[in-house]
Amino acid sequence: MMQGLMTALIIKHFVSDFLLQTPYQYKNKGIFLHPGGLLHGVITIASTAVVLVVFKVPVSLWPTILVVEFLVHYGMDFAKVRLNQRMGWTASTHNQFYILLGFDQMVHYLTYIWIVYWVTLQVA
Repeated sequence: MMQGLMTALIIKHFVSDFLLQTPYQYKNKGIFLHPGGLLHGVITIASTAVVLVVFKVPVSLWPTILVVEFLVHYGMDFAKVRLNQRMGWTASTHNQFYILLGFDQMVHYLTYIWIVYWVTLQVA
């Protein structure tokens, strides 16, 4: 079950972080509490909720999982955009842009590892 949960979280990450993210969301993630960035965070945790339903994760675990994921995801995205802006890093001019993008993705995947670990601890 846990391998399936991790696989589903990775797939939902691709869908919510890339396929469903619109210019309105990614262009405004560097403005603290802008509705575009908040919307992206809500889409991220809503898609996680779908995965939790499919894998029958007890609803009692959802608040912790969804709040932690929202805070980490929103905070990482905000920090990434602000650092890129402050340093003047862009995709076409600086390798650091891609290093930071990779770090951002690693943080998101580490969040999913934590979710699987948290669920494992709670349902064991």
